[in-house]
Amino acid sequence: MNDDQIIKFIKQEFPDSPIPKSVLKEGASQNLYDGVDATDELLKNKKWNEVNLNSAKNDFWHCFTIMSNQAFEYYFPAFLKHFIYEKKPNTLLLDAFLDVINPRNAINDERLEFFLNFDEKKEKIVFLFLEAILKRRNSKLAKEALEDYWDKFS
Repeated sequence: MNDDQIIKFIKQEFPDSPIPKSVLKEGASQNLYDGVDATDELLKNKKWNEVNLNSAKNDFWHCFTIMSNQAFEYYFPAFLKHFIYEKKPNTLLLDAFLDVINPRNAINDERLEFFLNFDEKKEKIVFLFLEAILKRRNSKLAKEALEDYWDKFS
């Protein structure tokens, strides 16, 4: 499957509504976490397929630890789409994303459940995404995510 076909598959399988009311997890503040303002500014009140991750600030890679679970689930396809299209992505952001899509590294039970509850099509999307990343770069994190979980959906 080529990149355009993967993007089309992502758009078909991930709904663009409802937009989460809150992007940040409860208690997230700039005093406690880097990237709070950048995360809120970039994502709040936007549909996932309209988010422009090219405008993300340097501290945005912290977003995965400060996003609410609902926001993570909703904006998940925006990251897939971005890293498929972007040939020279922000490596901090890409590595942080590759780390969190490995269910072995889930930061809480709800994030783990998000992946474990994927239907076959969404599992296939993540597999295709990781394959596409590995074709472009030698990524230890992408390889680990495939080997630890996602390669069974090939």
